[in-house]
Amino acid sequence: MRALQCFLPFTPKVVAGVCVRGASTVMLMLTQPTIVLLLLALLALQATAEPQVVSTALCADQMVVALVDSEHILALSPQARDNRLSAVVEQAKALPSLPPAAEALVFANADVVVGMTGSETQTLILMEQLGVRVLRLEAPNHFTAIARLIRIFSTTLGASARGEGLAVALAKRWAAAKAMRTAAPRPPLAAYYRPDGGSAGHGTFVDVVLGAAGFENLATALGYHGWGRLDLETLTMNPPEGIVAAFFHPQHRDTLSRSLLHRFSHHPIFRTLWRHVPVLEVPGSMITCASPVLTDVVEYLARKRSSLRVYQP
Repeated sequence: MRALQCFLPFTPKVVAGVCVRGASTVMLMLTQPTIVLLLLALLALQATAEPQVVSTALCADQMVVALVDSEHILALSPQARDNRLSAVVEQAKALPSLPPAAEALVFANADVVVGMTGSETQTLILMEQLGVRVLRLEAPNHFTAIARLIRIFSTTLGASARGEGLAVALAKRWAAAKAMRTAAPRPPLAAYYRPDGGSAGHGTFVDVVLGAAGFENLATALGYHGWGRLDLETLTMNPPEGIVAAFFHPQHRDTLSRSLLHRFSHHPIFRTLWRHVPVLEVPGSMITCASPVLTDVVEYLARKRSSLRVYQP
């Protein structure tokens, strides 16, 4: 919110002054008793108006777009327009983007700068030293943590009602997905993969998504924790009933890239499995961050779950 600056020199009976906000100038001729009411009104206006916000990180972009009206978003991060990673590409097209550099953020003149814990640390510290309010969002790894983050973030921005509405709506959708899960006779075994062989075990939001959609995560079943790789030997010895694949872009669906990044997914063992079991492809942009968008992923996977069958190599 741009500050409303008023210059009101007192005289015995009348106050003649000027108020300036941005490019607008208002001449005032007021009696002294009125000036008290004016100042109180100005203070109330500045206290209740929504702040102007800048986001500096990809995952912060998603929370800002979900909880802040576009007219109060001064800028998103440059990654917000990357359709391989960002779930808010369409919204970002209508908004400026700024590099997470102190100079750019200072000139943006934001009331609040939103980043992620552990990201752009020095820049965010500098902004705090300059008197700008900085919000650092934690990376949640469970739906309850996402809902808690939504409530905290929205309250901080003065949009608690909006945040509460979003949190409640998401909770209802998660409950519906859970009901679909309990109706299944058993959870099918699924392996989550990125093109480089990366997977996700216990303690990751991907593991929570698979469980919420009614799957048993192969990596978790084998005792894996956190983010890591699920090697081909393990995959061969423990064939899943399906693959949940992320970041496999359209040009890689059939031929699979021979680049170093995709060397794992080009291996004959993986390609054989890819051809013989259902592959549920999730756009990388939808599973990059632990955000409200994960609810869409859960619902999609829950609908596709019935198509899985056991592969016998």
